[in-house]
Amino acid sequence: MREFQDKKKRRKMWYSFPVVILLFVVALLLAKGVVNIYIKYRESLSLKGRALSELALLQVRKDALSKEIEKLSTEVGVESAIRSKFNVAKPGEKVLLLVSPEEELVASSTPDFLDRVLEKVESFFKR
Repeated sequence: MREFQDKKKRRKMWYSFPVVILLFVVALLLAKGVVNIYIKYRESLSLKGRALSELALLQVRKDALSKEIEKLSTEVGVESAIRSKFNVAKPGEKVLLLVSPEEELVASSTPDFLDRVLEKVESFFKR
């Protein structure tokens, strides 16, 4: 009989108001920890996605730069880079400018504002 009385006493202690409140507070603290970890997990996933996309862009840039380095390692590549950046020509070379007839007509048929002003100024002084 004493055993049943001890069980009843322990059960009464576990179901008492202060113990229930204490267990509730512990459960809230554990839940808060889980929520914080979940928030950090989601944030790390988004940062991982951004880092992977940035890595892919950097890999593409690295490939393009390595191709450019290979091109510049040859004499022809160096010459083409110098010609494009500094607008130079070899001695004896001449520049040939090709203009299509349509571009000539468009340029001559529609004078812009500055051309019209200059024509009026010239006509004023010719009188």
